[in-house]
Amino acid sequence: MPTQIVPPLDHGGPVGRAFDPFPDVALGAPLHQRFATMAARYPDRVAAADAVRRLTYAQLARLAGRIAAALAAARLPAGAPVGILLAHEARFPAAMLAASQAGHPFVPLDATYPAERLAAIAADAGLAAVVSAGDLLGRAAALVPPGATVIDLT
Repeated sequence: MPTQIVPPLDHGGPVGRAFDPFPDVALGAPLHQRFATMAARYPDRVAAADAVRRLTYAQLARLAGRIAAALAAARLPAGAPVGILLAHEARFPAAMLAASQAGHPFVPLDATYPAERLAAIAADAGLAAVVSAGDLLGRAAALVPPGATVIDLT
């Protein structure tokens, strides 16, 4: 059996630098609050990137805030799940953070799944809203009851 070579966890990033651990109080905070702390600390660093866009921590935080505001304006039932139907792209983490910020669990929906599979996941989860964009908007609207919220990131 050949030996498997495992790359370091930082995948070629900085080495020889001490890990700066999170304080215990931060580890008990919700994900969106922990992200906000990092966004304030490193606003101009790239937080997420794909083939089309690069989002800094500040840009990602602003986008998450806009999505969270849209979720709040939709007056979803408390704790109702929000689906995220996006291609594998840099805005996906903003939608995750926004759901957390607005007090909703999120259900990631893989755009490569067949419509029937997505419909089954959405029905089982009882989605109250879906965050989507572009050519996936029609598929997103089909996953929630008529009149339910579909947030368009396009």
